[in-house]
Amino acid sequence: MDLAADIGRHLAHEPVLAGPPSAAYRARKFVRRHRFGVGAAVASVVVLIGFAATMAVQARRIASERDRAESVVEFQAGMLSEMDTEGIGVRLMADLKRRVTEASFGRGLSEAEAEAVVKSFDETTRGVNATDAALRLIDEEILARAVGKLEEKFAERPLIDARLRETIAVTYGLLGLYAAAEPAMHHALEIRKDVLGADHPDTLSSTYNLARLYWAQGRYDEAEPLLLETLETQERVLGADHPDTLGTRQYLGLLCSTQGRYDEAEALHIETLATEKRVLGADHPETLHSMHNLARVYYDQGRYDEAEVLFLETIDSQKRVLGADHPATRGSLGNLAAVYSAQGRYDEVETIYLEGLEANRRVFGDDHPRTLASMNSLGVLYHKQGRFDEAEALYRETLAARRRVLGAEHLDTLWSMNNLASHFRGRGRYDEAERLFLKTIETQERVLGAEHPATLNSKANLAAVYSAQGRYDEAEPLSLETIEKQERIFGADHRETVTSKTNLAIQYHLQGHYDEAEPLYLEALEARKRISGHDHSETLIVMDFLGGLYTRLGRLDEAETLLQEVLNRRRRVLAEDHPHLGFSYYNLGCLAAVRGQRATALDFLHKAVSLGWSERYILDDPSLEGLRGDPEFELILVEVKNRIGEH
Repeated sequence: MDLAADIGRHLAHEPVLAGPPSAAYRARKFVRRHRFGVGAAVASVVVLIGFAATMAVQARRIASERDRAESVVEFQAGMLSEMDTEGIGVRLMADLKRRVTEASFGRGLSEAEAEAVVKSFDETTRGVNATDAALRLIDEEILARAVGKLEEKFAERPLIDARLRETIAVTYGLLGLYAAAEPAMHHALEIRKDVLGADHPDTLSSTYNLARLYWAQGRYDEAEPLLLETLETQERVLGADHPDTLGTRQYLGLLCSTQGRYDEAEALHIETLATEKRVLGADHPETLHSMHNLARVYYDQGRYDEAEVLFLETIDSQKRVLGADHPATRGSLGNLAAVYSAQGRYDEVETIYLEGLEANRRVFGDDHPRTLASMNSLGVLYHKQGRFDEAEALYRETLAARRRVLGAEHLDTLWSMNNLASHFRGRGRYDEAERLFLKTIETQERVLGAEHPATLNSKANLAAVYSAQGRYDEAEPLSLETIEKQERIFGADHRETVTSKTNLAIQYHLQGHYDEAEPLYLEALEARKRISGHDHSETLIVMDFLGGLYTRLGRLDEAETLLQEVLNRRRRVLAEDHPHLGFSYYNLGCLAAVRGQRATALDFLHKAVSLGWSERYILDDPSLEGLRGDPEFELILVEVKNRIGEH
């Protein structure tokens, strides 16, 4: 009864469930007011538990019959691997509500009183994630208990123990419960090595699944040797075309991609995809997975047109074969949205991200890595759209959850730190940005290595922080070091390389080294147009800076043509209050000031600051020399100083 009561408290979201105090308070009040209804619901759960216990006893009896043991194990393994957490959560909540309703009428309440009870129930449970409730029950009442019983029940049947233990570990992994998965996976692997030997297909399956678990946790140095060892043995024992061999080769490609080794990843995915089409068929789920992985590599290489075509083809097949709500379909849609974002197609992106986040919360729960990835992507989009408060809230929530769920050194956690620090930089909060970038880079270099794409991205961003603060002696060597590595690893036309070159050009520009800045701007601009198109925000930023450089050089007609084109393009794709327009107004204000058009210059500068634009270089921009001492201009400078923390 204690167990049943605890489950009842869990389902009613009393104090055993972590959540906002106000929700717990409402839950306690609800239980006090409706003891009879909740008691009936708890009783129903007791009945369910009793039924499950009875089934477990019967299963144990059947398992004792040696001639039927294997079929029972396969049945149990299949049940575990196909567990529908969303469906379980929804059914639990629906059943509880139905029983509360029936109990309310059974107490002789009037229809209005019973409806009030149900309404109170709805209000109390609003915002509760049914999938999370199911996850906790599955973990504590099914998987953890099953692991505890395996050695006791199957001490003399080690292979049955290993089969079920591996299935439980894989199930934990699919649920995002990695820490719980690892001991079971290690135990299964050791049993199979001892009984079957290192080359047996079942042992290789356990080795592969352990490598996948390491990969999911960001432990790439541990995952890669296991995958290589498994692949070599599978090719020798099973053959190059065996589905297990193809699965290992596919994950090795994923590992290479995660580490920024895109050429190796592309070659592995192309080879695997060709074999899967021949052996498994074009519509097989593993074939579709390889198509998705190859499209993702194209995206990572900045080959957006190829990525879009392959993602669309993959999604069309996944919807037909797997369904629109299948996690694989949702994953491909999320990556297609990343392609659209890189191309500046934000309206299409937001729709996909919001639908994906809702689906992931429903299917996997609030803390699953897939859900957190959706939150992070939505935060990035909001930042690009200038919805900074919404972006920061999502960045902070995602970072806190990733630290709690994945750990402080996981790749996803480090990306969240980088994103939040970049947000601080974009808002002129340079001290906060610098502290967080330094902390991120220290961990990235130790965990991922000095040449990992994530490490280089953070270093490029830190250099931009130094530049924005006028610390050019620190910014330039860091930028040059980063560009050298990015060109060697990614190539000169990769978006990360182009961003770093743009930032170096800005550093030269602000220092007055115009001859060094202009060719870098022109090179970056042509690359941006090729990679992202003429209307992409990053393309327009390069054009804006180049127009500002022409103003400083006195090439005013060229500056006006370029800056007006940028403004027109931005107005075509952005709202009138979008912060990116502030940069256009700033540069047009500088141009008007050089031409002696005081009123026009001040009007543009006021517009820039009102849209949130604030950068340190306005304080000593030579283009604005003619406005120094003007009371209205000095007020603008005071506002900018307050924002960037200079007094």
